[in-house]
Amino acid sequence: LKLTIDELKSSVAELQSAAAAVDIRKINRIGHKIRGTSQIIGLIKMAHIAERLNTLKVKREPEFGFLMESMQEESLLVIQLMEEQIVKIGN
Repeated sequence: LKLTIDELKSSVAELQSAAAAVDIRKINRIGHKIRGTSQIIGLIKMAHIAERLNTLKVKREPEFGFLMESMQEESLLVIQLMEEQIVKIGN
């Protein structure tokens, strides 16, 4: 879980940087990475958001802002839940 948390935090930070630079290719790559990880561990909502980022062609508002906000909210929730599980299992 710790590795997944670290990777997710890193990917979301990279995603925010790519969004600020309007680097669509980088947003696509990071979306692809998050989608794969999310699917493997069963995070369906996060995988859906990441898929939309993965297939994004242009920065179109308000959709783009909504996707970024949704990813931020979902990643914070997922990280919080994973960290709670680490505490519960003591690892």
